[in-house]
Amino acid sequence: MRDVFVVGDNILSPLGATTSENVEAIKALRTGVNRHTGFMGSTAEVQASLFKNSEGPGNQDLSTFTRFEKILVMSIETALEKTSVDLKDPRTILVLTSTKGNISLLEEGLPAENRSHAISLPASADKIARWFGHPHTPVLVSNACISGLAAMIVAKRLIQSGKADHAVVAGADVITRFVQSGFASFQVLSPEICMPFD
Repeated sequence: MRDVFVVGDNILSPLGATTSENVEAIKALRTGVNRHTGFMGSTAEVQASLFKNSEGPGNQDLSTFTRFEKILVMSIETALEKTSVDLKDPRTILVLTSTKGNISLLEEGLPAENRSHAISLPASADKIARWFGHPHTPVLVSNACISGLAAMIVAKRLIQSGKADHAVVAGADVITRFVQSGFASFQVLSPEICMPFD
């Protein structure tokens, strides 16, 4: 059985654009979570970590990409800078993961004929694959809150089976009114900042 190693990583969040920036922020006890009133039309106060710019990270070349897609592309680019992995190589696979993908497009008033295609995970995956010149259809994993871990397991198994030499795994989700209302329906939102393991 082939050994599998992580050779590059990245975290893109409101705390930083790289893994090291995020780790340093956490070590300094900084949080990206703030109280938001009137979040996307909601009457309830919401504790959330949001990018300051509602479009998310900026990159003029990605002007036709949604916030969700920009986060994936920019994070993949940063992670790949640390490796010799090439997404154009036919022996490299791309595994993308998300719980809700472009769900924010439901709230943006796109015409129905455009929305149904743009909101699909395969449409985003194809767009990202083309950006990187990737020769294969990306593998998609969307299994609720375990999506990220499940995607890493899928990539590991594809490498161990000999179907690929390298895998690039990337996941993203954005906070939207749809997502906020879903967690509110479970009554799991708190007016105060959450305290993990408390």
